[in-house]
Amino acid sequence: MLDGGGGLKREVGGPILVFQSRFAGEVHENALRIRRAAIAPYPPFVAEIFLHLATCRDAAGDRKGAEEMFVAGLDAVRRRYGENHVKTLQIYYMFAHFHT
Repeated sequence: MLDGGGGLKREVGGPILVFQSRFAGEVHENALRIRRAAIAPYPPFVAEIFLHLATCRDAAGDRKGAEEMFVAGLDAVRRRYGENHVKTLQIYYMFAHFHT
């Protein structure tokens, strides 16, 4: 779909699986494995932001708190990886956000 400057092409459906897995009643470790598979194309630091976001939403069901954390994470991604990665990550997040 998009190339974030670092070859981060990925189908849009992947990140949606990250967030839908919490509805499937999976045990925590299996849900994490599904999430890791969906975010594998991202650098480790970006992948950790996705995992942390999904875990926050799983545990608290607090969309606002998770979004605040995600915005802070985007700033860190911007500093470390550049603006193209941020734009790619934002698009993935918006798809996941509206499909959960």
